[in-house]
Amino acid sequence: MSAADWLPEGNCADAEPDVMFPEPREPVEDALKLCASCPVRTPCLVRALEARDRHGIWGATAPRERRAMIEAWKDINPLAVGA
Repeated sequence: MSAADWLPEGNCADAEPDVMFPEPREPVEDALKLCASCPVRTPCLVRALEARDRHGIWGATAPRERRAMIEAWKDINPLAVGA
């Protein structure tokens, strides 16, 4: 399933870009609140992990959280996520 299929269904579809893509060290709580009940949270996170996206809030995770997930996954499965 491509992002074009699920992205319009996300709680963030109408959000201001500044909310979902805060500058470094800016609060992310508003974006995480949008994600909390999002019906497409899982494919959103998968997309961010597969793309190794280091910007914005995706699947209710901040960039630093996704970096940790990618590193942990590389330790478990060295063939995954562009290791």
